[in-house]
Parts: sequence; C-alpha cells; structure tokens
Amino acid sequence: MRSLGLKMGAPLFYDASNQVLNEKNYESVEKGLAGNLILLEGLRSVRPQDPSLTATLIKGFVGYAFAINETYYLNDKFMDIEESIHKKQAIFNYSKALRYGEEYLLENDLTIKKLESSQRDGKLMSLLNDNLSENDETFNAIFFTAQALASLINLQRDKMAIVAKLPVAKGLFDWVCEKKPLFNNGACDIFYSSYEAGRPKMLGGDPEKGKMLFLKAMKKWPNNLLVRESFLEYYSIPMSDEKSFNSQVEILEKANENLQKELTWGSRNVKVTPEGYGLYNSIALRRFKIMKKYKKELF
Repeated sequence: MRSLGLKMGAPLFYDASNQVLNEKNYESVEKGLAGNLILLEGLRSVRPQDPSLTATLIKGFVGYAFAINETYYLNDKFMDIEESIHKKQAIFNYSKALRYGEEYLLENDLTIKKLESSQRDGKLMSLLNDNLSENDETFNAIFFTAQALASLINLQRDKMAIVAKLPVAKGLFDWVCEKKPLFNNGACDIFYSSYEAGRPKMLGGDPEKGKMLFLKAMKKWPNNLLVRESFLEYYSIPMSDEKSFNSQVEILEKANENLQKELTWGSRNVKVTPEGYGLYNSIALRRFKIMKKYKKELF
C-alpha cells in the first residue's frame, strides 16, 4: 500500500521540484535542498524503479552540486586551493546524480558503454530516439545526466578516461536541445557557449566562437543572468579579457540591487524577477560577487 501510494505521489514530487527555479534567496536554497534530497532518497528506497523519483534525484543532485558546491569552489579556485572540500563535494554529488542517471538509462535499455559505442559509430541520436520517450520527465533526466557527466569531466580534466566520455555527454545534450531548444530558459545556449569557450583550441575548443554564442544568448535570454555570469567565468576570465568583463559589471550590479529590493518587504519594486529565473539569477549574482572580490588578481 505504501508503494502504491508513493507511485501516485511520485509525479507530484517531480512537478513540485520545478518550483525551486523560482526561489530568489540563495541561502534558502542552500539550507533547504540537501534535506529534501535525503527525503527523496528515502522515498525512492520504497520504489527503486520509479522513474519520476529517479529523474527528480538526478536533477536535484546536479542542481545542488552546481548551485552550491561549485559556487563555493569558485572562491577556492581563485585562491588556488588545491584540496578544495567544495570541489570534492561537487564531484561526490555529480557522481551520485550520474549513478541515478545510469539507472534511468538502464530502465530504457541503455548504458554508458552502449552510448559510447553508438557515438563512435555515429548512431547515438538514432539509439536515443529508439529507446527514449519524448516527454518532460525524460528530457530532464537526460539533460541533467549529461550535465553531471560533463561537470565531472570539467572538474577532473587530468583523468583522461573520464575526459574521453565528453562526446557522449555532448550527444545527450544534443538529443535534448534539438528537440527542446528552449529547455529551462537558456540552459542549452549556456552549455553550447561554455562548450566552445571553456576548451582550449588544442582540445577542439573555439573561445571566440564561444564568445559570439554567449553574446547571442544574452540577447535571446535577457532575464537569465546565468548566461552573463557564465560568459565571465568561461570566457572573460580564462581569456584575461577585462574589457568584456567590465561590459557586464553595471548590468549585474544593477540586477543585484533590484534583487535585494525584491527580497525585502515594503519595496516598491515588488516583482522584478520573471517566473522561472529566480534560482539562476541568485546563483549568477552570488558568483559575480566572488569574481568582483578577486578582480584585481584575475586581470
């Protein structure tokens, strides 16, 4: 009976998880998300094969690693802290997300090895089309599985066995983004821009192409500040381009000022963040604050 009840309630948990995208207070996300993930893992232990719970956990652990662990790691990175606990926690949480992702794939008769093989043969897209349903739950599960894998690669570039799986991660992104190009209000554009800008030319990247993609994405998604923050993190800082960094400073400072007013009761600017952008913008502004702190050292 408990399992049956959870079967009926699992889609509700999945739908409710989308509400976190509207949360504008970074501290609320940081303090609330971890406990919710532990609760969801407990619920999933009752129904281990429930796809809605699995998809929610993939998305949740990727979200926590990206929003919290990697944001704190950014500070350690600029301080050249080699043994960063925040980097380790990001790797742990992305790894947990990827394990749930592998379970989701397995329920659809897919494995990472099978994806690698089909990618080498140029048949990855057809394999995914043949085995996956085209619905919101599946798109989320596959996109965030791809993000977990890509992020583990980015955080462990010295491990070539993991780096070699980057084409699989991109293939999963491609599958979702070709079918849902507007997925999560700019998530696809952030990935493709960062994918080009964040890799040196010797590894197949094209920073200048990445810059152009970022500039196009900023016009396309003016309300998503994470596009601008990613531009600074993956292009301006690595390329030591202080001019492009400065081009975003006034915009982000003004956005932060407006957000503080929005979070405070009694402000005239009661609503400035559009639906679905709260979490992205809170992450972006928190990271921008860290970047400003180290600006003199970075340029």
